[in-house]
Amino acid sequence: MTGPRFRYLGPIILIDLCLVTLCAVTAMSLLNQQAALSHVLRENVESRRAAVELEECLTDLIALEHDRVEAVAVMHARVRLLMGNVRTISDQPEERELCDLLERNYAEYLRLWQTMPPSGGPGHEDARDAATRVLEQDVLRPCQQIALYNAQRIETSAEHHERVLARLAWGMAGVGGLGAVAGATLGWGVARGLARSIRRLSVQIRDAAGKL
Repeated sequence: MTGPRFRYLGPIILIDLCLVTLCAVTAMSLLNQQAALSHVLRENVESRRAAVELEECLTDLIALEHDRVEAVAVMHARVRLLMGNVRTISDQPEERELCDLLERNYAEYLRLWQTMPPSGGPGHEDARDAATRVLEQDVLRPCQQIALYNAQRIETSAEHHERVLARLAWGMAGVGGLGAVAGATLGWGVARGLARSIRRLSVQIRDAAGKL
């Protein structure tokens, strides 16, 4: 009995081990890709949020300057803080280049703002308008480009995520199909072997009965 038992159980155990290993490898691949995509998405969402906050602050500052409000030192400090947040989160070369441009243009705006003639003096209005134009055209625009860049990366990551899930779904379906085929083949082989053993035993019993 030992021989036939291992003859039938051996292939079953071997196929089971192969299927379990294949499922484990597929699951680990899924987890690794999910973790990588989640990390990229989280970074892009945080970068876009920081850029949007900076954009809103710059928009408020521009609106105040258009309304002839010049007590904006607090807004200047907040813009500096938000720019630092954007710089800290930026991890792509394109983002860093835009951050460099943003910081250079903002430094130029502050220079123009701080060197304005006194209020009510000649040239004060023109100097203020010039500083506001730099803020509106040269500072706000790179900030908007950073937000747009991260929005595009979020969309690209989402599409890649969908493709990965589709491939993994087909892979799992393939593993299931392979298991079904292997089970059917093994079952057919086992049934054939059992039928052969039963026929052999039947012949032996008939021979023994004939001799009796």
